[in-house]
Amino acid sequence: MKISTVKIKPEEFKKWNESMLDKYDPDSFHHHYNPLVRYIERKRVKAIFKLIDIRSRDRVIEVGCGAGNVIERAPCGILFGMDLSETILNKAKKRMNNEAFLLQGDVQNLPYRDLIFERVICSEVLEHILDPSAALKEIARF
Repeated sequence: MKISTVKIKPEEFKKWNESMLDKYDPDSFHHHYNPLVRYIERKRVKAIFKLIDIRSRDRVIEVGCGAGNVIERAPCGILFGMDLSETILNKAKKRMNNEAFLLQGDVQNLPYRDLIFERVICSEVLEHILDPSAALKEIARF
């Protein structure tokens, strides 16, 4: 059985991604009207920081940072966030108030040099991109 792959241009994917953010804003889960949804999101974020040991001088990046709901809760470190969506990054900029360096970019082609970050957060991202293996290779460079 042959599986065909469809090539999607980056600009087409970016446009599709923006349309999905209009329909399903990930920021809304952190501020959801249902307390159970908010509770689950808080537990998820706490679990992330429990798994990684951030030290005060660590450079920490969240790839696919969305509106900054996770990276804003980092207990310390020099914080970076990157997302494909300029729209959602604007929310992160308002939320983070210059507490993180935020950049628009593609997780499948990260604009950073090798070994620059001590900690990487990538949560709720891989299932939304065209080539998760390419993203993981990029993240592994850090």
